[in-house]
Amino acid sequence: MVNASQRMASYMALTSFLIGAAYCAYLVGSNADIKVTIATFVILAELALTGYTTHYETIYRTSQNFNRLSIVLTGQNALSLATIALPIYFGFHGLLARAAILPIVNFLLRRHWLPVHAQALGRISDIRELIHIGFPMLVSGYIFTLLMVADRSLIALWMGPESVGHYTLASMIVTALMIVPGTLSSILYPKAAIAYAQESDPSALRKFVLISLSLNLGLLAPILLISYIVLEPFTLIFLPAYVEGLPAAKIALLSGLAMALTGPGIVFGTLRKNTLHIIVLGLSIITCWILGSLMIHQFQNIVYAALAKVIALFMLGVFVVIYSLHLTRKQPAIEEGPC
Repeated sequence: MVNASQRMASYMALTSFLIGAAYCAYLVGSNADIKVTIATFVILAELALTGYTTHYETIYRTSQNFNRLSIVLTGQNALSLATIALPIYFGFHGLLARAAILPIVNFLLRRHWLPVHAQALGRISDIRELIHIGFPMLVSGYIFTLLMVADRSLIALWMGPESVGHYTLASMIVTALMIVPGTLSSILYPKAAIAYAQESDPSALRKFVLISLSLNLGLLAPILLISYIVLEPFTLIFLPAYVEGLPAAKIALLSGLAMALTGPGIVFGTLRKNTLHIIVLGLSIITCWILGSLMIHQFQNIVYAALAKVIALFMLGVFVVIYSLHLTRKQPAIEEGPC
């Protein structure tokens, strides 16, 4: 199965690379701004590595190597925080460097401690089984990655690279906030999988839905409140070049609450109930792009890209809470009638 997963990851990487290369060639041929072309290539290169990083992370989980995985995720989060300084001191070029460094290092971290390596191409029967079981999870992760960059793509499309630079403050805030739900999911997911394997009862996962929701909201709410209070004076003193991005950054803080609501989504993979989640993820991206395009085109302000993304994330978060509670509800006992 590891061989088949590696093969699928390779197919996804090749497909992403070809699509990205074709689009970049189009941008070059149409004399697009060189910064837009380079930024597009960096984003698409990140998406090309997503298949491999998801493949590697799945191997850690299925082989029960959660200690190694925790080391990898700790290193990933530490690097994410450390590189926040790059856009601050080097502007647009620092933002591009950070966008290029993070996916490459995340890929290398997972590969370095990988407990099991692929030895062959993988059998067709294994690939079919993998598509049935794992592909929906892979797709949902891929689409969520697209949602996370939807706001920046809107600004790059409608307002240009300078506005993308002003939006750096909002992007850094969202990246930092993602560490909390990401870390909690990596801790709770294996515990939820073990509980379901032992009891084979979806209602056994209800406590993980409530724990995830409580921890995410309990941790993020005070962080968001403190961040809102100190954000403006901190920016005025230490990051005066990003003052124009303050209104968008304040709205981006609300993304933290929305992402807290997505935490209970850990039960979707455990129960193999990903289809509806994927559909709503797709609708969230469409909502962000359409709503953001309309508002940015009308008002020409990066604030509306942040607002569109917050709305899309809340749409997704509310769905995740409702659907996870629905899936983990207690089934009524079936009473046997008299013989």
